[in-house]
Amino acid sequence: VQNEGMKEVLISCGYSEEKISVVPNLCNPKFKPSGTNRKKKIVYAGRLIRKKGVLDLVKSFHDIEPEIRAGWSLEIYGSGPLESKIQEFAEGSKNISLDYVSSEQLSKIYSESSFLVHSSKYVEPFSRIWLEVMQTNTPILCSENTSSKSVLEDKAEFYDPFSRNELKEKLKKMIEKPKLRNRLESNFK
Repeated sequence: VQNEGMKEVLISCGYSEEKISVVPNLCNPKFKPSGTNRKKKIVYAGRLIRKKGVLDLVKSFHDIEPEIRAGWSLEIYGSGPLESKIQEFAEGSKNISLDYVSSEQLSKIYSESSFLVHSSKYVEPFSRIWLEVMQTNTPILCSENTSSKSVLEDKAEFYDPFSRNELKEKLKKMIEKPKLRNRLESNFK
């Protein structure tokens, strides 16, 4: 497995602890802080499917009071079956956008963002995006599960992936508290 959290999941399912080894994921050396100034931008990158929670993210951001999200943007990068639903929100909003970029462009996108939201509704064994974002020192708002807590510990703000209201409140917290974002960014360093 790729982290202690997934080891715990397998042990709780009855697998023998002695037969489970933790082999961490590797970092891509191309992902580095770019030195650009962070913009009032929230980013999501990944597959646009229900179990990734991206539609909840778009709806939660859209539901934040206009005076709080004024000047902020939510940029969604990816493709998948939910593209048309997300595009509907993007067309009706000045501050939500949908695009697809190559993986080579992601380092710059992460580096200039205020934070990334990893909204997965299932236990991902180990998200490569966590590593990429950590390498750019970009704060993360992450759905809470065994693996995310194991890997990100004090390096992310967490929320219940099945509560849109909690996601909305945590988005507001990340927007309104630059000191929190700075602390998370510092923890990556």
